[in-house]
Amino acid sequence: MNLVQLARATLAAFGFAAIAASAGAQGFPDKPIRIVVPYPPGGSADSIARQLGVQLTNSLKQQVIVDNKPGGNSVIAAQSVANAPGDGYTLLISDPTALAINPSLFRKLPYDPVKDFEPVGLVARFTFVLLVNSASPIRSVKDFVEAARARPGKMNYGSAGTGTPVQLATEIFKDLTHVDLTHVPYKGAAPAVNDLMANQIDAMFTDLASGFPFIQSGKVRALVITNAQRVPALPDVPTLAESGYPGFKLGGWYGISAPKKTPAAVIATLNTAIRNAVASQPLNGWISGQNFEPAATTPAEFAEIVRRDGQQWGDTVRRLDIKID
Repeated sequence: MNLVQLARATLAAFGFAAIAASAGAQGFPDKPIRIVVPYPPGGSADSIARQLGVQLTNSLKQQVIVDNKPGGNSVIAAQSVANAPGDGYTLLISDPTALAINPSLFRKLPYDPVKDFEPVGLVARFTFVLLVNSASPIRSVKDFVEAARARPGKMNYGSAGTGTPVQLATEIFKDLTHVDLTHVPYKGAAPAVNDLMANQIDAMFTDLASGFPFIQSGKVRALVITNAQRVPALPDVPTLAESGYPGFKLGGWYGISAPKKTPAAVIATLNTAIRNAVASQPLNGWISGQNFEPAATTPAEFAEIVRRDGQQWGDTVRRLDIKID
């Protein structure tokens, strides 16, 4: 075979591959889709995945299955998706931990958040809220800071685990207010909230959706939110800026990613389905009702969010010398 024949054969092979990929994308989906969740059932990520799955099942005409793979600070779930075929049938729902925080926490990750994933789109955003036990005499950030400064290192705080967004939010808060608190990590937010209600820990940050039922029931007290503005669900709870710390705003998100090399046409199909689902009344209303913010994006917009947050969270991790291994 001469060079001309070889070139023609190569082009033909590429053309056939492109046609095959296009045909596969056009038939997508033709079997169930799996959304892998890095946390146990019952948490925010799990709840959003299940509600989103219902809408995607209806629109894509294929069952969407939620697969919980907790552990390893989201590493187990993220690695399993990174190693899955790039065909659109295995997806990851994540908060900033897996894609934006872990690269700075671990010396070596078994996946690369950029090279191993294709961004599909954002689903929701969330804000953090600082909680204390309802019986606590602390009723404001000012009270909290004064109490912590009076007993350096004696007050503690719970979190969903080292390196999670809520733990980093507390470390940023400590740095901002110049207080010394002792970290008590838990395997998830639920046991930490339980210990807060039992007065076993002094305080904790959590996402508003997870904390709101306990605030509403009067079992815990909300001191402050990290949003730029007050939220309708807690109109009497001030922002950190209103509490004397202007310019401070912190939040998180939940987004969907696919393994690398997932065809662009499949990503487009999934993104359109997710954007339509988030805009639909059933899911939009549920997300808002759970005190998240509906937030659909394009794949490119989600990629930029991950890149930007990776820089910001990474700077925080390095500056505060937070380590997980």
